Amino acid sequence: MTMVYSYSRLNTFAECPRAFYHKYMEGRPTPGGVPAKIGKIFHFAMRLIFGEGYTPGEAVYASILEERGLPQGEKPYKIVRMAESAYFRVEALLHNDESDILTEQHIVQTITDGKEQREFQAYLDIVIDNPGLDQLILCDFKTSWQPFLARDSIQLAIYAHLFKQMRCGITASDFRGRLIFPRCKTIEDNDVTFAPEFVERGVKWAFDQIYAIEARDPKVMAEWEMKPGKGCDYCPFIGLCSSGLVENLPVSGEPKNMEEAKAIGQYLFLQDQTIKRMKKALKAFATRRNTYIPIKGGAWENSVGTSNPKVPISILLQYAKEHGKDPAEVLSGDNTKVAEWIKEDKTGFLAANTSYSKPKSTFKFVPGIAEDEHIENPNVEERRQNV
Repeated sequence: MTMVYSYSRLNTFAECPRAFYHKYMEGRPTPGGVPAKIGKIFHFAMRLIFGEGYTPGEAVYASILEERGLPQGEKPYKIVRMAESAYFRVEALLHNDESDILTEQHIVQTITDGKEQREFQAYLDIVIDNPGLDQLILCDFKTSWQPFLARDSIQLAIYAHLFKQMRCGITASDFRGRLIFPRCKTIEDNDVTFAPEFVERGVKWAFDQIYAIEARDPKVMAEWEMKPGKGCDYCPFIGLCSSGLVENLPVSGEPKNMEEAKAIGQYLFLQDQTIKRMKKALKAFATRRNTYIPIKGGAWENSVGTSNPKVPISILLQYAKEHGKDPAEVLSGDNTKVAEWIKEDKTGFLAANTSYSKPKSTFKFVPGIAEDEHIENPNVEERRQNV
C-alpha cells in the first residue's frame, strides 16, 4: 500500500483504527465538525496575515468567505480576537529587523527508522528565524480550549525531524518548538527544545503506527478495531459503528452473559452519540431555514423560552422600602413578581435598572401536526399560532 503519511493520518489511526479505515481505506467523505471548521478558518486567516499582509479582521472575514460561512452559533469577532492574539504573540518572538517569518511551509520528506523508509508530509504553521540569536522556532497554533505541554507533543517532534532533514541537518544552536493557544492566556503558550531523544521519540511513534497500519488488510473492516471514547463526539462515522453492532445483539435486548451485556452497552453508547450528532445537525438545519420538520404524529421544532428580568437585589430593596413593598415577594426567585413590580412602577426606576436573560432555545419534538400537512419551508411562527 503506497501512502504519503502525515501526523494527522497517523493520529487518526492511533485514536481509532476504524475511523482511519472509513476515511483512508474506503475514502468516505468526512464533513468537519465545528472545531475542525473553526480551525480551518483560523489557520487560513493566519496565513493571510503573515503571508499576504492582511489585518486580523480582514483575514478572518476573507477566511470565513473561503469556508462558506461560520458554523451555527459562532461569532466572527471571537475568531478576530483569536487572530489578533496569535499575531501579537508571534510578533513578540521576533528578535530584530533581521528576523524572518515563514508561514504554512509544506514539507515532503522520506523518513526512516533505520530499517524502512516512508514518504511523510507536514504543514508548518509558522517558522521564525532569528539569526541574531542563532535561533529557529517552529510554532504550531492550537485552537482548542485545553492547553497542554509542548514536551508531550509528538507532532512537534515529527515536524522537527522533517524540518531538519529538509535543511540537510542545518538548523540553529537554539532549535525549538512552541505551542500557541490563542483561545487561552499567553502564559499557557510553552516551548520545547528539540533534543535528539525528543525527536527520535516522534520518529519511533510514527513508524509504530505505520507498521500497525500496514499489517492490516485494507479490504477487511474487521481488522480495523473501534476505540470508543471522547473522539466519538465529533467522529463523522459514529453511525456506521453503531449500526454495525446490531447483528450481534439479542433481539429481546436482554443479555445472556457479560459478553452480550458489554456488546449492548457498547451499542447504546455509540447509538447515543449518533443521535446527539443527528439532532444537533437537524436543529442547525431548522434554525437556518426558520422552519420546523414535520413527521408523522408531530414535528421537530425550536422552542424558545421566555426572557426573564434581572434586577440587582440592592435596587429591589430600595424600591420596596420607598413604595412599601414586601421584598420577600421578589427575593424568592419568582420572576413573575419581578415583572409585575416593573410593570406597576410608573417612575421607570426599575425598568432603567433591569436587564433580561437570553431566552433558551430547545429543539424538541412537539405532537400535533401530520406529515401530510407539510408545506415547503413551513414557518415556525405560523406553526406556533396554529397549534
